[in-house]
Amino acid sequence: MASELEQQVLKKAQSWLDGHYDEETKKQVKYLIDNDKKELTESFYKDLEFGTGGLRGIKLHPDFQGFALNDRRLLPIFESAQDDFVFEIHIGSDDPLDKAPSSPFMLADLMRSFPRLRVIGAHFGGYQMWDYSLEALGDFENLWIDTSSTTPYVTPSLLQRLLARHSPDRLLFGTDWPLYDPAHELERLRTMSGLSEDAIERILSNAGRLLGIGA
Repeated sequence: MASELEQQVLKKAQSWLDGHYDEETKKQVKYLIDNDKKELTESFYKDLEFGTGGLRGIKLHPDFQGFALNDRRLLPIFESAQDDFVFEIHIGSDDPLDKAPSSPFMLADLMRSFPRLRVIGAHFGGYQMWDYSLEALGDFENLWIDTSSTTPYVTPSLLQRLLARHSPDRLLFGTDWPLYDPAHELERLRTMSGLSEDAIERILSNAGRLLGIGA
């Protein structure tokens, strides 16, 4: 007998077959129904209007993609994506605070505006703006913080303050690979953080839990 999740997935997949989608898409969905239930669940595991296609999250990089994090054109996207997707967002800049396309304060405003939006604030929530990150972030239920592109630039003392600012369950190991070697990043985290090995293992496994792909 099919589980409740399987029934929900099949119902959602059937809505694609009955909907106004192109024949190639319907053919692929029908193939998954008949031959690959695991992949079907991966593609429709969230109850979204158009499924997820297996997509767990989206990376936004205001600097490279040419927009400001407080651009009002983003608001409908964030509103629609609450509860369903994870946004990893590059936060921080070498630019002055008033010229930066993203900053810890912009991220804090975003989290207040969309409290159900799940966000990973890259680079401890503020590349080259770590003092601002300490000031602005740390009290948001759906905000996670990754460790990427930080240990090469901060002192052990600042790193430990950044780690202490956030719940251990909201810290994710990140490296910015290929810019930084994951093994070197992990060794710096172990050496500089003062964390126990149990705490390090927790940071290493949090992303899997967030994305629904880990234990």
